[in-house]
Amino acid sequence: MGEASKIDDVGAATSDAGAPPFPLRHLALSCALRGWSGRDWMEAPFSLDVEGERWACATDGHQLAARRGVDAAQVENIDKVIGHVRDFFTVARGGPEVDASALRAWAGEPVPRPTCKECDGAKQVEAHCDSCPHSHVHDCHVCDGIGSVAPPQRHVRVLGAPVNQDILARALAAADAGGMARWAFIDPKREDVHAGIALMGGGWFVAVMGTRSSDYGKPTPIPSWPESARGAA
Repeated sequence: MGEASKIDDVGAATSDAGAPPFPLRHLALSCALRGWSGRDWMEAPFSLDVEGERWACATDGHQLAARRGVDAAQVENIDKVIGHVRDFFTVARGGPEVDASALRAWAGEPVPRPTCKECDGAKQVEAHCDSCPHSHVHDCHVCDGIGSVAPPQRHVRVLGAPVNQDILARALAAADAGGMARWAFIDPKREDVHAGIALMGGGWFVAVMGTRSSDYGKPTPIPSWPESARGAA
């Protein structure tokens, strides 16, 4: 994510005993692009206290990746802003087990954002002004001045939950997910969005929002993991 994030100077989260520190900049994959969300706190990691444990978290509003243990002096604690996310941790902790390493291998690597064809990555374009005879340079209207666009959605079902495969892959990679994990469905609290999933492993946590209901109902089969989950939910 490079220049689009604000975390170049952020340190590392403490890890479980015997494990090396987890670099918080690794969570950059889950942060929102600078200026994209309109919420500055999404552009860098933050901390969240859950049942007596402190977690380093990063999100773009569609997914959240977290690692347990963080130096409170290094990142802002924003419990008041996103405290409801604690519920996701709680429900996942009490869920059944699943092989997160196998899920991550199936999800694959995150797809790089394609360069915007309108501005060719320059982030700004020159366009004729409707109110004067001159042209003006302004943020590209296609990519909102980011220089890249979101990759095409890859609709899949994971444990029965309809999600975007690329969003899932980014969250799993950002949290460096692996090993066995516990999982649960998470309530989207919106009628037009499917339930998502939350997974908690050894020192890591991932939550992925479900896709909008309008994205489904397509005639083509939707890939599912595991295969036995096809058609569930």
